[in-house]
Amino acid sequence: MRGYLLTVVFIFSGYTIQAQVQENLLMERFNMNAFNPAYVGSEGREVSFTTRSSWQGVSGSPKMSYFFYSGNPKNNLSLGASVISNKVFIDSRTQYAVDASYQLEMGGGTNLFLGVKAGATNKKTDIEGLSRITEVANPAISTDGNAIFPVFGFGALLKSEKFYIFCLLYTSPSPRDQRG
Repeated sequence: MRGYLLTVVFIFSGYTIQAQVQENLLMERFNMNAFNPAYVGSEGREVSFTTRSSWQGVSGSPKMSYFFYSGNPKNNLSLGASVISNKVFIDSRTQYAVDASYQLEMGGGTNLFLGVKAGATNKKTDIEGLSRITEVANPAISTDGNAIFPVFGFGALLKSEKFYIFCLLYTSPSPRDQRG
């Protein structure tokens, strides 16, 4: 019975799962504002640059760069900015975002941070970078590989000296391929 139930759950979950492009950051604990805007200002002023390149020596290999700035809290409000750039083969995506986080003191050395993120993702796909066997265009491949998508996110962080708990309340989905 248990095997049957797991099979049914697996089959139906396959219909709701969708693939998407996600950044692959190392040491996420030190780059948390990429995922949750409430982290801006929670550690004071920070500037960070992270870059990652996979498959060294392979043309079109994945490359990711991430830059962020997080300001000191002023009147319990912190502002930050981030740029995330991904390049894989002919696909390039760059996200520009600004973050704001408000700190509420809960007592006992515990703080609640509430954050909001707003920005845009620029997607560029160089269709001409594909090697073609024939000169006949493939109708399944969109010729317009450029688009701009909005980015919105909300998050919360409960932090004390002994623990932290975070919650990503909502974030806009990653841009997906548009068929035209």
